[in-house]
Amino acid sequence: AMRRNEGSAGVQEEACGALWHLSFNDGSAIAIAKAGGIKVILSIMKTHKDSAMVQARACAALINLACHNDDNTVAIIRSGGIEAILLAMKLHDGSVLVQAAACRELSRLAENDDNRVTIVNSGGIDAVLLAMGRHEELHDLAYEVLDDLADGYNGNRIAVQSVLGLLKLANLPIGAAAA
Repeated sequence: AMRRNEGSAGVQEEACGALWHLSFNDGSAIAIAKAGGIKVILSIMKTHKDSAMVQARACAALINLACHNDDNTVAIIRSGGIEAILLAMKLHDGSVLVQAAACRELSRLAENDDNRVTIVNSGGIDAVLLAMGRHEELHDLAYEVLDDLADGYNGNRIAVQSVLGLLKLANLPIGAAAA
């Protein structure tokens, strides 16, 4: 249905929602990836970059696909997943749904050292800070992502600690994850 109805944002939104539900199961997550589901989701994100709901549901589906299988995580990265997620955050900075789903996916992808560096070098810190600045309800999640990005790689740790230091200087609230 996704391939036959590429031009319909409504169909893609519902299809990404269905993939999100199906991918809660390990076996289904693997089957979705083997059937090309990751590339289809990322393609849909490009095609419907102006639809906040498509972006939110696509990010949610990617979260589950990455959670259940390291090979799926690698496939998401190699297929341009980080760039697609950061673009969704940029284009839909006013959507708490997109920002929350994207932050959760960045947090999941940041479990790998190489991915952390890629996320930071691709503008991930700025994207997370913008989400935090626009959506107070995302502060704890945003700090969790920043904490994940700082883990393990000294260059990222320094960048994140600099940002957190600036937030403290500006007397902005620091979330539970950073306290």
